[in-house]
Amino acid sequence: MKTTDSRRSFAGWLIFLTVAGSMSVAGSAGATQLIDAVKDGDTAAIRKLAADSNEINARDEDSVTSLMTAAGNGNGDIVKMLIDAGAEVNAHGPDSATALLFACLNGNDTVVKLLLDAGADVEGQDRNGITALMAASGSGYENVVHVLLVAGARVNARDHDGQTALMYASHEGHDATVKRLIEGNADINVADNNGETALTLASSAGQAAVMKLLMNARRM
Repeated sequence: MKTTDSRRSFAGWLIFLTVAGSMSVAGSAGATQLIDAVKDGDTAAIRKLAADSNEINARDEDSVTSLMTAAGNGNGDIVKMLIDAGAEVNAHGPDSATALLFACLNGNDTVVKLLLDAGADVEGQDRNGITALMAASGSGYENVVHVLLVAGARVNARDHDGQTALMYASHEGHDATVKRLIEGNADINVADNNGETALTLASSAGQAAVMKLLMNARRM
């Protein structure tokens, strides 16, 4: 596979989420307390801190909000609590990612549904053009992919390197997700900016099961 900037960014984004869950937060004192309370699952403290309109959307030094933290942790009850308190669903954080992207990389379809119901932009992209569908597909969360497709996510949307959700899933070997995307009318033959297709990406990564799915789909 030709490694593109967007693929490097996607891998880096997964690493960022792992680190973000444990790193200390900074910014205004209230925001630090709220994000810490979210990480700890302290609902009593969250209710008290989230009532402050100046703090509910405050960010830490990495531009992460309390809602992004809760979405990344997959805690639906806290996500709902923050949304009800006025958290900005489409606020942009690191690399212009939103809470929906955090949720899609966690794989909790309940949280994804909560965010979508609250007005999350299903077509929102980060600074590399990565959409929620691409993030969920690359992570192999077929359940989340289904939710996003039902919500109207464009299955053939491209990132800044011309890659689609199907390419993400194919390279990573997520055959159930690949099958779901094909059923959602993903374009099997489209090539990215480097001339790579889902099949060539799967081949270069040695994803035999995905290759079989793609070749069978081509014969239909």
